[in-house]
Amino acid sequence: NSFEQLCINIANEQIQYYFNQHIFAWELEEYKNEAVEAAEVSYVDNRPILDMFLSKPVGLLALLDEESHFPKATDATLVGKFHQNIKS
Repeated sequence: NSFEQLCINIANEQIQYYFNQHIFAWELEEYKNEAVEAAEVSYVDNRPILDMFLSKPVGLLALLDEESHFPKATDATLVGKFHQNIKS
């Protein structure tokens, strides 16, 4: 896979996050505000994945951008930064 595909996948994850929020979270909140009974639907919240890639200054894309400014940076130094900043 290429960097372009990674960016496409991240954009798709952002769209999925918005969809999940709109359909599941916001609608349920509106039902509660209007005193309408509705069953909660469980879904996987992909916000942690988006944060891992997009948060600043320690998201993977921010670290990649930062590391690309150093002339002696290598893939090993980038992976080291990933390990240093990203927690499982």
